[in-house]
Amino acid sequence: MKKQEVKIESVSEMNEYLQRSGLRYFVFGKDCEVTGGLYIVRCCSHENSEFLIGIISEGHGLKPEFKCMKDNLLIGFNREIKIVDSNGNYKTITANSLFYEFIEGVAPGEMIAVFELEMICFSLQGNKKWVHYTDSITDYNLIDKDKMHITTDEGEEIISLRTGNETLPNTEKEAGYQ
Repeated sequence: MKKQEVKIESVSEMNEYLQRSGLRYFVFGKDCEVTGGLYIVRCCSHENSEFLIGIISEGHGLKPEFKCMKDNLLIGFNREIKIVDSNGNYKTITANSLFYEFIEGVAPGEMIAVFELEMICFSLQGNKKWVHYTDSITDYNLIDKDKMHITTDEGEEIISLRTGNETLPNTEKEAGYQ
């Protein structure tokens, strides 16, 4: 799937653009209390099916992330993830905190979404594999293919990207979190 994104200035401009396009469209984030960034994503599948997605993000300053994986478009914004397939069908995964970014998972067809207070590993079909809850995440980085070092406002931890469980460092390098 291919995507092209455009930032829009107002909800009325977004609605007018979507309605005049003549394409099938969806709008996600309509329930925002405070509107922040507004985006339109044009999606084109390998079968030349085309549709538009309007995204209304909250006023917290975090830009949504749009990631193409296989025949899916992943959208992370506000407190949720949308997984949109090439036919325009979608699944929603919700979280308890604000979305930060996507990281590819350990297994093929898996993704990890980093949120302010949690990490969620999920399949492209929308099934959660695991959820790791933590204090407010201030930094994170991969140690190797299947471990991540997380720094929170309360301390540091290492988690397994296979299970989401906290794990002990295997090496001095991991113990030093370098």
